[in-house]
Amino acid sequence: MYIETHKKKDGSFVTDEARDIAKQIEVLIAQNEKNESGPSTNDAIGKVFEEEHSGRVRCMRLGATPTNTFRNINHPSQLMMLRTKLLHRQQEEHHQTEALKIVKTLFNIALKID
Repeated sequence: MYIETHKKKDGSFVTDEARDIAKQIEVLIAQNEKNESGPSTNDAIGKVFEEEHSGRVRCMRLGATPTNTFRNINHPSQLMMLRTKLLHRQQEEHHQTEALKIVKTLFNIALKID
């Protein structure tokens, strides 16, 4: 995101400093063996810019905070909550599928009566 937002329409960087920072980010991304796709305090942006101001998260939307961006979903209670949400959504989908089958059947019956 940083790289794209610091380029002009012609593809050149807005400043020499922006170009240098983008090169550092690209090098770190290329060296990253984990291939992380999500935000992290230790990702390429975090390494290049170092620590962000307290309560802020660089390159994220307005309102992003370290707590809601980097929350630990590996905690057992978080995992249980996510599993429960997934189970409820799967059950809802199953009920909707069954209801749709009933509606189709009733529609077909109504067509045969007329």
